[in-house]
Amino acid sequence: PESVKAALMQMYPGSSIEEAKKEEEEYKVYEVELVLADGSEIEITAAADGTIMEAENEMKAADLPFDAASVLGADAKIKEVQGEITYAVLAPVVLPQPKTTYEITAIMEGNEVEITLAPDGTIFKKEMKEEDKEECRKDRKKDKGDEAEDEQAVTFRQLPTAVQAALTAAAQGGTIREIDLEKDIYEADVLMNGQKIEIKLAPDGTVLDPKIETDEEGEDD
Repeated sequence: PESVKAALMQMYPGSSIEEAKKEEEEYKVYEVELVLADGSEIEITAAADGTIMEAENEMKAADLPFDAASVLGADAKIKEVQGEITYAVLAPVVLPQPKTTYEITAIMEGNEVEITLAPDGTIFKKEMKEEDKEECRKDRKKDKGDEAEDEQAVTFRQLPTAVQAALTAAAQGGTIREIDLEKDIYEADVLMNGQKIEIKLAPDGTVLDPKIETDEEGEDD
């Protein structure tokens, strides 16, 4: 868009655009179907912090604030009508001070790891590459059997802010290998000092059940 090009040229005068692509950011939202007191159904989209984003419901063409037949033409056959109200949209938030971080990719304990650090060297996050995490996930599903079918893999950026902060603190600089969501509980596998730790967190960031996992089945401490 022209607005993006103008902003780029203002921040980096004399530069030229070599390549560009559109990316979708990963935001966590929930879609909830409700049955109202009058028996009608409505679908609500809400952000992780409880902000109601959208409300969508089926309605009759006769209830529209305009004459659909005259707008679409007499030959149009209306099959379904939905009304949608947008209450909030995801928008960028300008920080009071720019935040500088550095990302390093390294091989650690046989795994390729992405490490995010502050300018003073403080480690914000250590996370395995997606390919390695997928291998771990397959092994985990193989071990857990049918229980893993209800799990949904999520990335660190998809976690609610409170969960991100709590997981970073609980990991204590360890490597976050994979994260799953099961029945509204987040389960993260973290490699700390050569030991594999499973950390469970509630949506509000409460740490529920950290435990050490051993290689031998049935010997979790």
